[in-house]
Amino acid sequence: MEKKNTLANKPQQKVEDPQKTNERELLESWHPHIQSAMKQLHTKFLTDTKFILTESDLKSWLFYYLQHEKPYTPFAVHTEVTHYAEHQKNDKEPEKKYKFRDLSLLCPWKITANEYYIKQNDNNKDILSKGFRHDANAIHFELKFVREVGSNNEINGLKEDIGKLKLYTPNVNSPIRDFVIICGSRSEGTNVEAFIDTVCSNIKKPVSDVFKQRVRFYLFDKKKMVCLRWDGTELKETELK
Repeated sequence: MEKKNTLANKPQQKVEDPQKTNERELLESWHPHIQSAMKQLHTKFLTDTKFILTESDLKSWLFYYLQHEKPYTPFAVHTEVTHYAEHQKNDKEPEKKYKFRDLSLLCPWKITANEYYIKQNDNNKDILSKGFRHDANAIHFELKFVREVGSNNEINGLKEDIGKLKLYTPNVNSPIRDFVIICGSRSEGTNVEAFIDTVCSNIKKPVSDVFKQRVRFYLFDKKKMVCLRWDGTELKETELK
């Protein structure tokens, strides 16, 4: 069980910018709904592992359960939405390094889309390759699902996703965005412990100071599910309520 720090406990702590604090509170209010959706998905998976056969199944069902959380929270659920980070001008193909897009929770009141954006397609103005603008808080998901015994593709994919996070270098004035990585397995050869080992051995490698985003990992197999939380400095297991 995580303990929350308070200003009373840390009087020397610097008070954050009010706008950033409000953004953080907004995203934190979304995470319990993600947890609720994942618990429903995993409960269904435990009753019949044929419920999820592919990564696309995993995405479809997560989309379904997140949509059913929407009466209680204002986020919009979208698939295949590419968000690019800041990148060096000499990067020939930055989109292959920076995209995080299987699913996204966006602020619907901040989305604008029309033909002008589609034609302009200028990422420097927060106009994305799908032809819309969303300069606001978001939570981005990347999904992995292990089907075959002895397959290392998804484990390697998990390492690559953590690598994407290390490359993510938003502008200091950019809206806060969180990340969720979900890895599931119906293979006897890959379990939650294998996922945890991969996360622990890769996320704690030396990274630059910009790697301070908050990330949650939902890792599940045919027996259990765990949630790990990276707050920019420390990896902790979060209680699934």
